[in-house]
Amino acid sequence: MSTYVLDHHREAERLERQANTVQCSYQRELQNLSLASYATVLDAGCGSGVVARYLAANDATVNVVGCDVSESRVQHARHLAQGIPNVTFQVDDLADSRFASQTFDAIVCRYVLEHLDQPTLQGTIAEFWRLLKPTGLLYIIDVDGIFLNLYPQSSFIADIHRRLVNLTSLDMSIGRKIPSLLVAGGLSQVDWDIETSVCKDEMMQTEIVLMRERFQHFMPCLAQCIGSADMAQRYCDEYLHTMAQPGAVLFYNKFIVTGRKPAPVSRVPAPQGIKTLRGYR
Repeated sequence: MSTYVLDHHREAERLERQANTVQCSYQRELQNLSLASYATVLDAGCGSGVVARYLAANDATVNVVGCDVSESRVQHARHLAQGIPNVTFQVDDLADSRFASQTFDAIVCRYVLEHLDQPTLQGTIAEFWRLLKPTGLLYIIDVDGIFLNLYPQSSFIADIHRRLVNLTSLDMSIGRKIPSLLVAGGLSQVDWDIETSVCKDEMMQTEIVLMRERFQHFMPCLAQCIGSADMAQRYCDEYLHTMAQPGAVLFYNKFIVTGRKPAPVSRVPAPQGIKTLRGYR
């Protein structure tokens, strides 16, 4: 199980605020998700439960289960979902799940894979395959380029980015890797869309607020990775200062990737009474 680098006792509250911004609109991200009536759906790595609540409220016939490795976030999700009868939450490790095989018609995984190291990531994809029913849908949302795609960058910021790429389990280029990961994991009909979020004007101001909160929660991990709390604080301060400068560019690409678990290959027996070609003279 990987360490969640943004873990914090107020992380569920941050996730709720982030989910209601234009650049992280879960409604837009899920607009092409089509669920059959009475489907059983897993919100994998549910955080505050915003996606699970949305899916359950959108169709009273579906049964939604949210899971997260954090007990505190699961408790928070349960509290926020009071009064929604078709959603439940439980603590679970995505790479070693306690759910039975072929439990879910669909699995939604939003902004989770970026936090997994390589062995955990591969184990998680394998678990998704196991948990899906045949022809079940995997729907993944994740970003590519977060933190990295800032310009101008001082040599200090660029150096910290090089260290972060090598030293943390946060994969800041995960989006582009997901399609091939699903294919390698046995999923079929793999497809993806890419949406570029450009932060400027009002969106940049919103992103500065979001980034400041991310840095607050990221600070312990950041300080450990680069070996100094003072350097970690300098990085955060300089990054935020750069964002606020005229002409500063910040963008990232959001990947929405889908795949299906293949249906079992049926072997049709040869009709009785018909000999093979070898049986004839």
